[in-house]
Amino acid sequence: MTNIIQLGANKGEDHVLEFIKDYDYDKLLLVEAHPTCMRLLTKNYMRFNNVFYECAAIVGDNVDTVDLYYKPNTNLEVSSIFHNHSPLNSQTHITIPAMTFDHLCNLHDFNDVTHLFIDIEKADEIVINSLDLTKYPLELIVWEDAHTRHDALHESLLEKLRQNEFAIINNGQNKVAFKGNLPNLHFNRQRLHLEYNGKNKL
Repeated sequence: MTNIIQLGANKGEDHVLEFIKDYDYDKLLLVEAHPTCMRLLTKNYMRFNNVFYECAAIVGDNVDTVDLYYKPNTNLEVSSIFHNHSPLNSQTHITIPAMTFDHLCNLHDFNDVTHLFIDIEKADEIVINSLDLTKYPLELIVWEDAHTRHDALHESLLEKLRQNEFAIINNGQNKVAFKGNLPNLHFNRQRLHLEYNGKNKL
């Protein structure tokens, strides 16, 4: 069983798209906060089966809406709920729906998620820390930690993952937490490649 969720899918031109070209999966849920990205996101995944979409911000608290800050006429990749996250973001913002990860999984019947990819511009670790890791059969979590490595939450999150039997490695601007045997793992901005005992299977 391989059920994948990506938080911060943008337009879908990234490592997760390449990932599912190589590996069999059962279902995939793509979550993107900025509604402008959704048209290209659905277009890029239209040839794949069992793909579901949600346009919302995934947050750590029970709130119904948040403000999303962005710079118009860009690729929107650094859009964030934090207004000071990037100098590329201006004070331009829109109010968008928000929900917790638990709510997302209940809404889409995805409580059996096994693989989680996160790139939500400084909110990654807030969301991961909010998870009850005993609730989901997660085997792999990949998230961007370049913006939060020196935050107080960071070390406590890593310890939480280790206590739940995840191994953790650094991969450039990202952290990869995984259970089980991953003898070969290569990750960069465009591609995540996993091999289990030399076979392209999850």
